[in-house]
Amino acid sequence: MASDNKKYALVRLLFGGILSTFDSMTDIYMIFTFWRSGEKNYAYFIMYFILFSHFLQLVFVVLQNRKQRKTKILKEMVYVLTFMKPGVDAYRVAIDNEEVAGSVVSPRSEMMYFKGVELFAEAIPGALVQAYAFLAGSNQSSGVIFSLVVSVSVAAFTSTTMSFDIDQDKIKRGHNPDFYGYIPDATSKKIKTFFCIFLMAACQVSAKIIACSLCTVESASVDFLYLALDMSLFVVYKLVKRDF
Repeated sequence: MASDNKKYALVRLLFGGILSTFDSMTDIYMIFTFWRSGEKNYAYFIMYFILFSHFLQLVFVVLQNRKQRKTKILKEMVYVLTFMKPGVDAYRVAIDNEEVAGSVVSPRSEMMYFKGVELFAEAIPGALVQAYAFLAGSNQSSGVIFSLVVSVSVAAFTSTTMSFDIDQDKIKRGHNPDFYGYIPDATSKKIKTFFCIFLMAACQVSAKIIACSLCTVESASVDFLYLALDMSLFVVYKLVKRDF
């Protein structure tokens, strides 16, 4: 079982590492591309999102490890600054790494927080900026398309790992077995399920980003109206189903 978990962890680590590397490279590429073409506002937006995301992650690293040695804090900060943190967290969770004494939260909870920050502060906002630039007609090069695909993939991978690890939480499975437990135990099936959920998430993220970008191209007020209606329907559904 431990060997299977390590194989699964290696697949996630490799896949996540490749995506993170490409995402970093394409973000830097897009910053220079927008800057050279005179569209500095887009370049600034992407830089702001990256800096904001890393700032939040560094703050959390300090809070999470404030009772640890300074070398431990510096090591975790290096993971953040070198874009290795998502892969490291995924590996720790996949091999059932126990909570380290002195840490504020468990490795699983830590990964959830970092994934949330990455989604909220960098992945989705960056994809929206690039999609808007493409649909507005200001930059429709193949590089923009590739960068957008990578950004969507990172957002999908992030949401997939969050869903995956929440489902495999033993406490949640024990409290609500009717909802949690859809991830199989066999490593091969687990990997197949992971990629299926990833593809589904990528389609959903793409649809939302394209819809929001198209609305914004038309008018910012149209985009706000679309988001308000979308979230209203979601909340109404949750209320009707009493799913909170």
